[in-house]
Amino acid sequence: MVLFLGERSISHSYGNKAVCDFIYDMLVYTGVPGDAIIYTSSNSGDSRIPQKQDIFDYLREFFVNSYSDEKIYVIYVTSEEMGGSWPAVSEVGAGWITQNQHDIFNINNFNPRKPLDVDSPWANMAFEEGNIRLNQMELDIIADKLIYACTQLSFNSQPKDDVLREIRRRVLIA
Repeated sequence: MVLFLGERSISHSYGNKAVCDFIYDMLVYTGVPGDAIIYTSSNSGDSRIPQKQDIFDYLREFFVNSYSDEKIYVIYVTSEEMGGSWPAVSEVGAGWITQNQHDIFNINNFNPRKPLDVDSPWANMAFEEGNIRLNQMELDIIADKLIYACTQLSFNSQPKDDVLREIRRRVLIA
């Protein structure tokens, strides 16, 4: 799933919507306004592709027009399902061409590959039976990534303790 956070986006496959909804909600909680996020599967009209607009045309225009004049930060939600999703794979290619900043939120120990930034640590979430499960280290990594995305896009972030508390409220901690 591509969460174009961004001039900002969440890139994903639809099968991972529950995890992407969590990331989206946490980004908004952390300080990124919903209307600043492109999330094609969002329950909020503020973040979806405009009505009657082709997704590929919209994303091409977004990447081309944003490349020169806007901050782009993409969150890739990687999983087995993403590898089989042509739209998500296309988003990875577009992100690579424009060399945008991005981060990886990974599901169930999938092994993301280049051109994604696999050299930097990514966040890993276990997702089973409709529940997201994190250990303490992943909890802290996810909070840091949410705050980083927020500040990279020049939004004021909630304090880390508040972000951690909100994540704990929404997921199972191992």
